[in-house]
Amino acid sequence: MKKSSIAIRTLLIAGLLGVSCVKGAPDTPEDPGVVRMDGELSYEVIDAQGSEVLARIHIGTEDVSGMRRPPLNLALVLDTSGSMMGDPIDRVKEAAREIVGTLRDDDHLSVVTFHSGVDVVLANTEVGDVDMDELGEAIDAIEASGTTMLAPGLGSGLQQIAAWTGEGNELRRIVLLGDGVPNSPTAVLPQAARAAQMQTPITTLGLGLEYDEVLMGQIAQTSGGTFTFVEEADAVLAVFRREVTRLEQTLARGMQLRLNPGPGVELVEVVGHPSATHGGAVALNLGDLSAGQEWSIVVKMTAPQRQAGALVELLDANLTFTDAFAEAGALERKVFLGARASEDQGAIEASRNASVHTAAAEVEAATELLAAIQMVRDGNPNSAVAFENAAESYERAGPEYRDRAASVRRTQQAVIEDDAPAAARAINQEHEAVMDSMGY
Repeated sequence: MKKSSIAIRTLLIAGLLGVSCVKGAPDTPEDPGVVRMDGELSYEVIDAQGSEVLARIHIGTEDVSGMRRPPLNLALVLDTSGSMMGDPIDRVKEAAREIVGTLRDDDHLSVVTFHSGVDVVLANTEVGDVDMDELGEAIDAIEASGTTMLAPGLGSGLQQIAAWTGEGNELRRIVLLGDGVPNSPTAVLPQAARAAQMQTPITTLGLGLEYDEVLMGQIAQTSGGTFTFVEEADAVLAVFRREVTRLEQTLARGMQLRLNPGPGVELVEVVGHPSATHGGAVALNLGDLSAGQEWSIVVKMTAPQRQAGALVELLDANLTFTDAFAEAGALERKVFLGARASEDQGAIEASRNASVHTAAAEVEAATELLAAIQMVRDGNPNSAVAFENAAESYERAGPEYRDRAASVRRTQQAVIEDDAPAAARAINQEHEAVMDSMGY
């Protein structure tokens, strides 16, 4: 079959399945269609003898206007350890007061601080019932002292989120701000996994140059949240405002992407994303989706041997989520990807999709860069080599990534020269760029 016919068939199948929805009650609004998903393969014709195949699943949104978000269940979990003394704690308190003023009366808010212990400054309360003067005084009284009990602080934030169940349509979110390395890093990620189970994405804000950027990024990835590097304390307020704006534009809640391989197909890896395997299928927690936000998921597969001319069923992608735009309930999007088997190497090469290969190369380079950053954190003397490998991978991704490769090499040089402040700043900036490119 000709390449154009295969492409048309794939698009028709994806388009027909992509608008399906789970039926709700009779009075449930129709699917507003603001969330879209499509997919494409690295080759539309594959080797009949079996080969590795890449797939890219793209999730995005349509242009929307006039939306009103569901009620928000928000917990602020704030680092008030000794390293926050001075301007950082003042800016955090200012931002906390500001974010309270942007919430609606039907939202719920809790405020938790962590240091050598944990304090609940405000238990989960409907904003319309909050005594703002009293809360302002409580926030003003926050002081920085002690060590960094991040895991208990995060656990307390989750307890506050769970204290209000709402009507099932509320947005759940934790905003976690920290500027240091926690006392017990290994205890933190289980809390992030618990947040994922509770469909409570965690927005992590890393303040300054000394925080553990890898851990904060992993918290965001595991919970389905986002990550932001805040270099200067006076930028905290702007970041808080931006996060509230993003929450106001939430279109989908609790996105779960399930990837089911076809007969004989093995899912090797979802590049750069933590995922769970279920009997050959892979599940990803993608959290909430805001207007304008996009996900590009690259999947590596191995296809089995097939007769030349056969259609190889490679992948079913199933995205489930709760609509936050029109309160249309539980919805889903589906995409099927298949390719034609051939022994004609010319036909195989002619069907190559360069954009999928480029996307895969970028994500693989980003994954190598994250590994290099972790090596610096671990004190591994081979980190400089890992940075060079990442830079070379960016160069292989294409000429459009030359600037990224150059940036990685500048970071590598700062690490080699053992210039601690310059290296910390460069590593934090690289980490944020990587997380942003991966959708977090």
